[in-house]
Amino acid sequence: MSVKLKFLAGIMIFLGFAVIAFWVIFILTGSMTNGIYTVENNQYIIFHQIAEFAMAAAALAGGIMLWKGSGKGKHITFLAIGMLLYSSINSSAHAVKNDITLMPVFIFTFIACIAGLFILLKGNK
Repeated sequence: MSVKLKFLAGIMIFLGFAVIAFWVIFILTGSMTNGIYTVENNQYIIFHQIAEFAMAAAALAGGIMLWKGSGKGKHITFLAIGMLLYSSINSSAHAVKNDITLMPVFIFTFIACIAGLFILLKGNK
């Protein structure tokens, strides 16, 4: 496996763990004041969290499978990259409105995912 694919696998694994860590800290610090009924921006945040945990699982699975050289690792990583791209763009709105210091995280994620797409697409030719 190429160094670029190993690097991408490492980034996916890192991002998967980072997303899980963010939400675990969010929950453990008492930010879920009403439990699963907590509302943020007029929406139940639990649905957003479920999607984020699914995204983290895809990133971890894709990264691990890619690292091990599994052919399906590329497919799962494509899925994870799509989910991460959406999340990095969508979550930027929250950062701009509530905490601009989070923007570097979303910018890094976006750039890493775009680079990951190029790595995967070049490797499939």
